[in-house]
Amino acid sequence: MPRRDLLFKITMFFPLAVLLTYFLLLIGSQSVFFSILAQFTVVVAISVRMLKATFEQVNPRQEQVARLLGCTAFGSFLYVTLPLAGRGILAAFILTWARAIGEFGATVMVAGTAKGKTATLPSSIYLAMSIADLPRAVTLVVILIFISLLVLFGVRLVLEHKL
Repeated sequence: MPRRDLLFKITMFFPLAVLLTYFLLLIGSQSVFFSILAQFTVVVAISVRMLKATFEQVNPRQEQVARLLGCTAFGSFLYVTLPLAGRGILAAFILTWARAIGEFGATVMVAGTAKGKTATLPSSIYLAMSIADLPRAVTLVVILIFISLLVLFGVRLVLEHKL
């Protein structure tokens, strides 16, 4: 296993509580910024794995042909590699965002669940259930399911070349 992948794989396999406790000890603050940072920490491994698979599917021969025709390395990347990997990049972005929006543990551990400040949909569902506000919890669940279905539909469109 290459060492450069180790950092990203740790976020996938370490228990979330261990990782975020260490994270909270390092930063020592609860805010919206740290909520976003915690969500990013949890989903970055998924995103990197998807992007790696996307770029591995690009035929290096096409990049070499672009270089032979006079493109610089950056030009080859910009005009050949990125367009070929575009659908995979978009799918990775959409799925990573969807995973982050549903993240509960990272938000609660690092930023708390301050209503109207650091609350996310999952933590708002938790708060509603903790005070037995079932109508609010069900409404939030339906919203989260709707967002999830939109994301799945969007990824399907991207991967089927219809977008």
